[in-house]
Amino acid sequence: MYFLLFLIALLAGALAVRWFLVWSFPDIPEDVALEREAEPNPSIFFDPRTWAMFQPKPLISYRRDRRGRFRKMP
Repeated sequence: MYFLLFLIALLAGALAVRWFLVWSFPDIPEDVALEREAEPNPSIFFDPRTWAMFQPKPLISYRRDRRGRFRKMP
């Protein structure tokens, strides 16, 4: 008889601990960001500053000096 009362008390204690944990930690909502794919951002792809390094560069370049004449750049 005492063994049956011990099992009932143990079961009640386990249920109380489970109820306390469920009550303490609410369910975390599912992450919906993983379901959507990232939308491509065309402003990054067509940014001329990022494509400037892929443009062919001339071996000799010229620029204007203070007087407005074209000079070779080293």
